[in-house]
Amino acid sequence: MPSLLMTRIRIMHHFIGSLGSFSPESEDRFSIPVSGNRRFSLQFSGNMEMSENEDGILLVTTGATLKADQDQPDTPTAATNSDRLLAYLTGTDANILKGIQGLSGHFCLVYFSKKSEQLILATDKIGTHPVYYAEYEDGLIFSSKLKQLVTEAPQLKKIDPQGIYQYIYFHCIPAPDTIYQQVKKLQSSEALQFKNSTITRNTYYVPEFKVSTEQAPEQQKKLFTALQHSVERSLAGCEIEETGAFLSGGLDSSTVSGFFAKSAAPQKAKTFTIGFEAEGYDESAFAKITADLFDTDHSVYYVTPEDIKSALTRISAYYDEPFGNSSALPALYCAEFAKQKGITTLLAGDGGDELFAGNERYAKQKVFELYYKIPSPIRRIFLEAPLSLLPENVNIPILSKAASYVKQARIKLPGRLQTYNFLHQFDPSTVFTESLLNQVDRKRPLTLLEQRYNEPGNGDSQNRMLYLDWKFTLADNDLVKVTNMCNLAGVDVRYPMLDDELLELSTQIASETLLPGNDLRRFYKEATRGFLSDKTLDKSKKGFGLPFGVWLKETPELRDMAYANVRALKDTGFFKEPFLEHAIKMHSSDHPGYFGELIWILMMLNMWLASH
Repeated sequence: MPSLLMTRIRIMHHFIGSLGSFSPESEDRFSIPVSGNRRFSLQFSGNMEMSENEDGILLVTTGATLKADQDQPDTPTAATNSDRLLAYLTGTDANILKGIQGLSGHFCLVYFSKKSEQLILATDKIGTHPVYYAEYEDGLIFSSKLKQLVTEAPQLKKIDPQGIYQYIYFHCIPAPDTIYQQVKKLQSSEALQFKNSTITRNTYYVPEFKVSTEQAPEQQKKLFTALQHSVERSLAGCEIEETGAFLSGGLDSSTVSGFFAKSAAPQKAKTFTIGFEAEGYDESAFAKITADLFDTDHSVYYVTPEDIKSALTRISAYYDEPFGNSSALPALYCAEFAKQKGITTLLAGDGGDELFAGNERYAKQKVFELYYKIPSPIRRIFLEAPLSLLPENVNIPILSKAASYVKQARIKLPGRLQTYNFLHQFDPSTVFTESLLNQVDRKRPLTLLEQRYNEPGNGDSQNRMLYLDWKFTLADNDLVKVTNMCNLAGVDVRYPMLDDELLELSTQIASETLLPGNDLRRFYKEATRGFLSDKTLDKSKKGFGLPFGVWLKETPELRDMAYANVRALKDTGFFKEPFLEHAIKMHSSDHPGYFGELIWILMMLNMWLASH
């Protein structure tokens, strides 16, 4: 994605032009004078749009458009998109948060009023574009790239122990925190106001889960139409011969690829798949089903253990913060493979599971939520009290299952979602050094989860889990993974499944309609039946998962490199050496999958620290 950097500093010797207007310093840097000798300096690259009007108001944005009902009637027909946005936001200056609600698309924006010296930073509803910021000297510094920000202000480059703790907990560092103590990042659908040297942050959009009175068949027709529209909008401005689609063979990538193929006709749409020569991981056969159905120009790249070794340093160095999602590697190779074939833009299928209830945890948690249908006195007397008397390792299957069910059910959502988290399976005092733990709030990960889970005012538990995944799974993880790996490959990426029309539609469908019983994606499957192959509709969910744990056991050179990086973490002062050795031992014994993931996140942390 394009990058953006803005700082507030006292003196800029290379400032060019009149002090009374927004003026260029260089091809990609601009400055705006404010009070005294201070200026706002803006550095940007890529396809950003900028506008100024006589009030000295500046807008910098990527990907934002006005909702259809918000266009200003007096805006000239020849006005650019940024001119229209600026005219609209100028009219809402008194209530800028309400104004931002009138925007759609995937964007970050900067809105500055010279008259009031008010600066607004905002991200879109899903957080597809990051914005990092910090209070610095007598003002604010911010950027869409954390590396740019700390290069401009190296004093801010101090590792935060809390960031290390949260990385191990989440395998990434969720907003608003970052890896650096004094730097924060905007959450999705958040706007920051900077005025009179004071920062105010507000969430400008929280979905209202309001069930439509329409019947399921009618809503499914709407969904099908919205899916087609979302792909068409994503293709706006793209050259078909330079555009491709990720195709894993699952529901969402198949849907995107199918509508892409329809829009591209008579040209052939290009689709790209990653394969693995590892049992249980290769999905290329399912991708071929979709490619054949829609007659796409289909290409497959097979990732090998050697690919992991050659890409690890590049991947860890490219991310602004430590990032532990191992499927970043196949995403990178798929994007680079597409780039070699002449592709400049890829369509990704991320988001469908989080909008239309496709993750296994939603069905699993429904079973636990049934526990609360039982009146609490009955639960206490007939379930909790008797089961609490059982020995811990009871050998009677039906009793042990009942005890396990009650134990998990008694943990309220969203905490229950983290039952198998590494830091709930291992006592943090055995993982981290005392020095690190003395500087962290161990409750902060759960606090962040609870804050986001409780934001929707009228949602049921399934609605709230979906919203939680918009914030964590998408904004903090999957979109970070795909966007960064596409950028590293030199390819732009667009997310049709996260189109605003689909987002709003998903909030109008009853939870039991979206997920009847434990039948994942039933509603969505019925909406696309007849368009997608039945084999695609009936397959289980996989994606571009990486068989890292398995390959680690089978490839000595890769294993040696991974273990060496894990052991090197003892020199950081963050981890206890016995824990690192235990992780290695458990991976090399009987748990390659579970502990392979732990080895990956530890290895990537050490490599990130070494490169930054």
